[in-house]
Amino acid sequence: IASIRKASERLEIMYLDKKEKEYYDAQQKRYLDESSRIQEAVEKAVKEAVAQTGLNKQIEITKNLISIGLDNANIAKGTGLTVEQIEALRKS
Repeated sequence: IASIRKASERLEIMYLDKKEKEYYDAQQKRYLDESSRIQEAVEKAVKEAVAQTGLNKQIEITKNLISIGLDNANIAKGTGLTVEQIEALRKS
């Protein structure tokens, strides 16, 4: 049924006059642009969520390493956090 609907729509488009065809093309371009913007926004949100989850995990691991008495330099090597970030976690 979907292929029949597509074929029917293409036939309708073939019979549009020049002005109607330009309007149709502009609407299609707007639709595709908006779809692209939405897709980019979703991808950005997913990447940010993944990054935040990773940071939360780093912080959790760092707090555990602090609690067992590991020094800042070794924690930094193991977690990828800076010594300054680790010091801030020690103070919090």
